Amino acid sequence: MENNYDGEKTEPIDYREIKISTFDLEAIKSFRIESSINNHSTLELVGILPEDRKDHDISTSYNTPIEVYCENDQGHKTIYIGIITEIKVKNCAEYYELHIKAKSYTYLMDIKKKSRSFQNTDMKIINLISAITRPYYKAVFNYYIDNAPTNRLWVQYNETDWEFIKRVASYYNAGLFPNNTLEGVHYFVDTPELESKNLEINEYVASKSFEDYEDMKENDTPDLSEIDYITYRVKSYELLELGDNITFKEQVFYVSKLIYEIIENNSILENTYILQPKGGQKQKRLYGDNLSGISLKGSVLEVTGDKIKVKLDIDKDQDASEAYWFTYSTLSASTDGSGWYFMPEVNDRVRIYFPTNDEDDAFAISCIQQIKGDPAVKYISTIYGNKVVFGSDSVTITADNNATIVLGKNGGISINGGSISLNASEAINIRAEDSVVISGKSNVEISCDKGGKTILDGGGNIELKGTKVRIN
Repeated sequence: MENNYDGEKTEPIDYREIKISTFDLEAIKSFRIESSINNHSTLELVGILPEDRKDHDISTSYNTPIEVYCENDQGHKTIYIGIITEIKVKNCAEYYELHIKAKSYTYLMDIKKKSRSFQNTDMKIINLISAITRPYYKAVFNYYIDNAPTNRLWVQYNETDWEFIKRVASYYNAGLFPNNTLEGVHYFVDTPELESKNLEINEYVASKSFEDYEDMKENDTPDLSEIDYITYRVKSYELLELGDNITFKEQVFYVSKLIYEIIENNSILENTYILQPKGGQKQKRLYGDNLSGISLKGSVLEVTGDKIKVKLDIDKDQDASEAYWFTYSTLSASTDGSGWYFMPEVNDRVRIYFPTNDEDDAFAISCIQQIKGDPAVKYISTIYGNKVVFGSDSVTITADNNATIVLGKNGGISINGGSISLNASEAINIRAEDSVVISGKSNVEISCDKGGKTILDGGGNIELKGTKVRIN
């Protein structure tokens, strides 16, 4: 069997050399550790409890840490560190079994669903991931993607931090590689470039997935080749970690999945690794499926042209200088700029609509106003008090309640205001089939720019002025 291994022969780890922290077990019957890209490393363990511990260990508190390690004449070697997620004590007549399930510390990022936006398109992608990761216990991440500006809107909606970062990384066809041998939240973004390891391979199975290759090539990363989808499932006594690389068959392969396992009645630790070329570890892009079809409410921060900046209600605060410019959908707008053009004002309430699961498609629309009254009455209003009211029997145009025009359904027109001026470049004709009434409380004055004037004063007098006055 071709192996490329030239190191010393590795001795298997005996089950009696494996210990766990937190619990004092008489023996370990079985355990399984599994780790893969984008998933938390998991531990499932069954051990035999001493008689005096059967009731004590069930009281273990939530998120209790656990370490699985090997202890022999070569020293102490950590195999797994995580937090307990499930514990069970089973009475087996002559002895008690302790059943434990645990996950890597990255699980802490995958508990609480959150909603928030990251609108600063100049923010570096690593600063975005850091802002999300930093609050967690002993959090450290290393990245192997370009630290470029995001150049886009990111919205975390009803997603855990782990789900969201996984989606962000997938935008660059990168995956998350959780670490399961260090205390705290530790992970890599994209395939790590670590020192190459030696691996003594006991047996292997080779395969190639044409379906995965064609899917990724056509939809995500066209620069892939078929060689990237050659996969080896190998067994070895060596302990590798997720993302480690080895040289096998004169090619560099990376660990994309690992399983450490002791099966009941088997006395040694068996390690299985899935090896792939680096290109084969590229991930399909994930989308924000929770976003599709939703509207997020917010308040307008700035307006320019047909775009607005918005502080979303899901965010605690939003610096206007870093806010994203959303296109605002105006009424009956057309490509040539004609049609209706109603832009909101600063502090107006709006909604950001997501027609698909991709933030790039989001745009702003008007907000639903909670106006009580007759649903048959329609309004167009501004923050300055100007309003057009479409009633069932009239249309009313109001300027801050100081001037009003009412167009009645019966054909009547009423104009009210502080002062009313009628000006025309040519002529104004006033005609009625019945009568025309002109009245004034103090006087009525009709004049011509060339000097002719008629004045009706409040005393009942009529004064006629002009170069010539003719009375017939």
